[in-house]
Amino acid sequence: MKAKRIVAIVIPALIIAAVCSVWLFVKNAASPVSNADNAEGLTFEIESGTTVRQTAALLKKSGIIKNADIFYLFARNPKIGKIITGKPESVFKIKKGFCNVNSAMDLGEIFEEVSAGKQQMISVSIPEGLTITKVASRLEAAKICDSKEFLKVCTHEAMDILKPYGFTQQVTSLEGFLYPETYYFVKGSSPRECAELMVKTFFKKFSEIKNTDLKDTQSLYKQLVLASVVEREYRDVSEAPLIASVFKNRIKINMGLESCATVEYIITEIRKKPHPGRIFFSDLEYDSPYNTYKYAGLPPTPICSPGFTALDAVYNSADTDYLYFTLTDASKGRHTFTSTLAAHEKATQEFRTKKAAGE
Repeated sequence: MKAKRIVAIVIPALIIAAVCSVWLFVKNAASPVSNADNAEGLTFEIESGTTVRQTAALLKKSGIIKNADIFYLFARNPKIGKIITGKPESVFKIKKGFCNVNSAMDLGEIFEEVSAGKQQMISVSIPEGLTITKVASRLEAAKICDSKEFLKVCTHEAMDILKPYGFTQQVTSLEGFLYPETYYFVKGSSPRECAELMVKTFFKKFSEIKNTDLKDTQSLYKQLVLASVVEREYRDVSEAPLIASVFKNRIKINMGLESCATVEYIITEIRKKPHPGRIFFSDLEYDSPYNTYKYAGLPPTPICSPGFTALDAVYNSADTDYLYFTLTDASKGRHTFTSTLAAHEKATQEFRTKKAAGE
């Protein structure tokens, strides 16, 4: 009888001891590898098809976790993970995305990170005055999307992308609609997603400008074309409304805009040549509807993506009788505005004389 009593006492005790031992082992395996002062960090990507075993092996090899098998145990038995760490069962899984972990985190905290499915964000700055080809090049350089595919979207899918904003004026591309801004794209964003975000930003900013009318898309497009020319002409913000007024006054009397910016567009975007250091008289003779030295009125499409200053300058231009402007302070990018050809030529000659005297 005594033997039976001893067995009855010893066996449960051994079971309890074994359970406690396993509990302590698992608890210890789930604890941080190091304290915060000595923590090792790891940033990695969980790609599609990555298994729990592969993730566990990487974390163990990198010194982030103590035991890869316990990591696998929690992923396959979330209830155990919950009991040991106190975290919800829903976190004990892995999702495609980017993770930032360190060896001072326990398994519960690590699972919270690997189950979040975070996407890496890439910052890309799109300055004012870029054409869609240059925007495409920047996106490709940042490894967000292929430049050719982006250009294909901007041309073949332009009207479809503009449709949600009630834009009905027929256009052949999104030239002018890719608003200049610093964007944060998710790595792997599609060309369509990139274009849609830029267009969405354009209409958001456009709505903040006074005296605009989103319903009159034909007028909107004409103003956008003019703003793109103003964008490439002004350097001093305060002069943008004045430059816009000069071009508007010229259009009223069917006088050519005579903008060098449109000639540069012909050279780089149509003739596919490097950006010119200077424009020659032969460039002014090139036959193209974008050549505002040969043809009066606006070019057929925008020549770049204008920013807020240029757009606002066109819709809220200064009220002047100016027909000319000439650069008279190269260091500050400031111009002298005149109403007659004689005054314009005088201002130009004075600037050239002053410049020559200073050389």
